Amino acid sequence: MSTAISNPGRTRWVQLVLGIIAMVMIANLQYGWTLFVSPIEEHFHWSRAAIQVTFTTFVFVETWLVPAEGYLIDRFGPKLITVAGGALVALSWVMFSYAGSIWTFYAGAVIGGIGAGIVYGTTVGQALKWFPDKRGLAAGFTAAGFGAGSALTIVPLAQMIANRGYQETFFVFGLIQGIVVLIIGFFLRAPAPGEITLTASSKAIHQTTRDFTPGEILRTPLFWIMYVAMLCVAAGGLMATAQLGPIAKDYIVDEVPVTLLLITLPALQWALVMDRVLNGLARPFFGWISDRIGRENTMLIAFSLQGAIILLMIQSAANPVLFVLMSGLLFFTYGEVFSLFPSLSADTWGRKYATANYGFLYTSKGTAAVLVPFANVLKEHTGSWLPIFQIAAALNILAALVSFFVIKPLRARKTAREALVPAAAATAALAIAIGVVAIPPPASAADTINAEVASSVTAPFEQFIKIYEKKHPGSKVVAKYLGGQVIQADVEGDNPIDVVIVGKNQTDKLTAHINPPVAILTNREVILVPKGSTKVKSLKDLANPGVRVGLGNADSAVGTLARGVLKKAALDPAYGADFPQKVRANTTFEGTSGVEVVNSVSTGKVDAAIAFVSDVDPSRFSGVKIPDNLNVDSVYYVFVPKGSKNAAAGNELMKLVTSKQGEAILHSYRFLPPPKG
Repeated sequence: MSTAISNPGRTRWVQLVLGIIAMVMIANLQYGWTLFVSPIEEHFHWSRAAIQVTFTTFVFVETWLVPAEGYLIDRFGPKLITVAGGALVALSWVMFSYAGSIWTFYAGAVIGGIGAGIVYGTTVGQALKWFPDKRGLAAGFTAAGFGAGSALTIVPLAQMIANRGYQETFFVFGLIQGIVVLIIGFFLRAPAPGEITLTASSKAIHQTTRDFTPGEILRTPLFWIMYVAMLCVAAGGLMATAQLGPIAKDYIVDEVPVTLLLITLPALQWALVMDRVLNGLARPFFGWISDRIGRENTMLIAFSLQGAIILLMIQSAANPVLFVLMSGLLFFTYGEVFSLFPSLSADTWGRKYATANYGFLYTSKGTAAVLVPFANVLKEHTGSWLPIFQIAAALNILAALVSFFVIKPLRARKTAREALVPAAAATAALAIAIGVVAIPPPASAADTINAEVASSVTAPFEQFIKIYEKKHPGSKVVAKYLGGQVIQADVEGDNPIDVVIVGKNQTDKLTAHINPPVAILTNREVILVPKGSTKVKSLKDLANPGVRVGLGNADSAVGTLARGVLKKAALDPAYGADFPQKVRANTTFEGTSGVEVVNSVSTGKVDAAIAFVSDVDPSRFSGVKIPDNLNVDSVYYVFVPKGSKNAAAGNELMKLVTSKQGEAILHSYRFLPPPKG
C-alpha cells in the first residue's frame, strides 16, 4: 500500500492545495475578461454586445461540458484529463492574442471553455470526494481559487494591457496559466476506495448513504428545483461580473482615484481587486457556515443579502468609494453559490459520481450566461442599468425562498425515506429475485394505476412498483405517500384512486367507500432515538424534565398508537396517572405521518419519538423497547376503492401485495405479519 493511502490526512490537504492553485490559474479566463472588453472594442470598433458573445460562449462551454468531463474524471481519474485542460487553457489566450476577426475570439472561447471546465470540474470534484466531513469549507477554498485568484493578477494584468497592449497580455498570461495547470495535473489523484470514511458531524447536514448516478438524479424533481435556484443566483452574479467595467465607465467613476487601506488606485481597479478578494473569501466563509447550520439555512441568508445589496449598489454607483465598497459586498454575497451548491449536490446524491452530478447542476451557470448579452441590449433600449439590477435582485430573493421553503423540506423527506431502506435492501432484492413466478399476468398492455399509500409503507411499496411495472410493460403506477387522514379524505371524496394501503383506523371509517380490504401487515410502536444516544433509555424517560419528545398527531396512525401507549401507561402504577400529561408537556414536535416523526429525530428536532418498529434503521437509530403489555399494534390493509377508474389493474397490484412474494418484501422491511383469522 502506498504512503499516500496510509496517511490520507496529509494527502487530502496536498490535493486540496494543488486544486486551489489550478483554480487560480484559470480565474482570469472569466474574471479578467472585463479588462479586455474596452481595448478590443477600441481596436476593432465592434459592438460591445458582439464582443461579449465571447464571454457568453466561454461560460456556456465551460459549464455545459463539465458533466461529460466529470464523467471521464469519475471514471478514469483526474490526472491526464487535467493535463489536457492545461494545454487548452494556454491555447485559448494565445489564439486571442493573434485574433483578427470576431470568429477567432469565439473559437478561442470554446477552447478555453473546455480547458477551464476540465480544471473546474476536476478540482471541485476532488474537494467533495476528499472532504466529506468538511464539504462546504473544502469546496469553498477550491472555488475561492477561481473567485479570488484573479485578485493576484488584476493589477499587473491591467498595467500590462495599458503599457504593452492586450494582445501581448493575452499571450504571456495565457502561457503561464496553462503550463502551471499542466504540471499540477500530473500530481492529482482521487481517493482510493475506503481511504476516506469520514462523514459530516453536524446534525444540520443530511448526507445520503447512496451514490446516485447522473441518470438517476436527472429523473428527480429535486434536482431540477436545485437547478432553477442556482440558475437564479448565477444569472444575477454573471450580469455584475461581466458588466462591472462598462457600469463604471457609464457612471464616470472608472478612473477616479480612490484611497482605501492607505492604497490609492483608480476606482475600477480597486473594485476589481476588492471584488476578487471578497468573492474568494465568501466561498470558504459561507461553506464553513453551511457545515454548521446547514446548506439551505445558509442559502436563505446569503441569497437574501445579495438581493438587497444588488439594489443598494446600483443606487450608489455614481459615488466612487461606494461603488468600490458595494461592488465588493455584491461579490461577497455572490461567491458562496459555488461552495454551497456543490456541497448540497454531494450531500444529496453521494460521493462516487460527485464530479459528474455537480457538473449537471453547474450547467445552470452556462444557462445564466445567455442572459449577459441581453443585459447589454436591455441597457441600450432603456438607457439605464436599473432594470437589469432589479431583475437580478428579484432572482436572488426567489432563490433564497426556494432553497429554504422547497429544497429543504424535499431533502428532509428524501433523507427520512432513505433511512427506512438500507437494512432491508438485500432481503427485498432476494424476494424480488425468487418471486417472479408468483406475479400475476398483466391486466392490460398500458394501465395507469393511482395509488395512495401510508407513508410508513413507502420503501416496500416502491419495490412493488418496480416489480409490477417490469411484468406489465407500458403500465405506470403513480403513488402518493401520505398520512392516514389525508388518504381517508381522498377516498371519501371519490378521487380517482385504484389502490390504497392504510391503517385500521382509517380502513374502518371507509367501509362504505371501499371493496373488501385485506390485512397485509402489523406494525408496533418503539421509542426511536439517535444512534449512540443515552438520554432516553426507557418509556419512563420520556417524562423526564428537558427531554424533547416527538409524536404523530392524533389523526395519524403513528400518533393514534402512541396515544394508546400513553393511556395504557397511565393505568400502570409504575408510571402514574399523570404520565401522559408529563410526556405531552415534553412534546415539541407533532407530525402528520410516520416519515415526519422519523425525520424529527434524524434532524435533531427531538431527543426521542414514539415511532413504528419498521422505522428503526440500525445504521442511524436505536430502538428503545416499549413493554409488551403497554404496546399497541397497528394493522394495515390494502383495498381497491369503489370509486376506482381502473379497478382491474388495481386488483392485480393488490394481488401482488398480498402474495407470498409481497409478504417476503414487507417482512424484509421489519413489518410483522397481520393477525390470523
